[in-house]
Amino acid sequence: MKKILTVALICLSLSAFGQERRNRVGLNQYIPLDMHLGMKFSANSSFSDFKLEASDAVASTISGSESLGGGGGFFLRRDWASGFSIQSELNFHFRTGKVRTSHVFTPDTMMTITKDLLTNFTTVTVEIPFYLKYRWELIPIRKGAYKAGSAFSVFLGPRIALAPYTKRSVGRNIFTRIYDQESHLVETDVEGIRTRFAPVISMGVAAGADYELHGGFLVFASYYRGLTSHSIKEYGYSLLDNRLEVGIGVRFK
Repeated sequence: MKKILTVALICLSLSAFGQERRNRVGLNQYIPLDMHLGMKFSANSSFSDFKLEASDAVASTISGSESLGGGGGFFLRRDWASGFSIQSELNFHFRTGKVRTSHVFTPDTMMTITKDLLTNFTTVTVEIPFYLKYRWELIPIRKGAYKAGSAFSVFLGPRIALAPYTKRSVGRNIFTRIYDQESHLVETDVEGIRTRFAPVISMGVAAGADYELHGGFLVFASYYRGLTSHSIKEYGYSLLDNRLEVGIGVRFK
């Protein structure tokens, strides 16, 4: 993996032939002066909007929750004039959660059927944001001379999320009443159902800020809002992401 990444960066530097370069070490020595490569790691808290799709049920409810997740990956920033930058990233995110739905059906006046479903899911996504970024360079005085210092940045842009791994398990409780007769069907792990939970691709938009300390270490926070569901709508509901992300990173010197 390291060799592949190094070759890719060399190709980038050749495509920008003739640009000025710094005397830098590490991976950044292979790319132009106005490009910067780094790594990020985050903890994520999700509180998605759970919405039911239209159905023929006479009454329906939905609830759910998602556990604290995590992620990490790489970023590549290219600086423009006047503090503006373009930053693309390749991040991996992990999350688990559950969705509980209840539907009441009345096929006729004699019968009432209540279906309760509990879905547990696990999803790993590969997320690719494209940010427009603005940076304020903070230049302090050290020992009577101005020195390169830290920087504060804000960013905004779209994000594509791919789901190479996703899995769900479903338990259900079906309660049937015909006049005064009742029956129950309880299954803790329903067999023969589709196990994929998330669609192959979903999209959203993110905004945030980061603060880079002298030496390349940075801290950041961002908010991600899904524009498409990160669950398959065929299951009768949609989940639109609301996610807070906080983390740390390092820009290679």
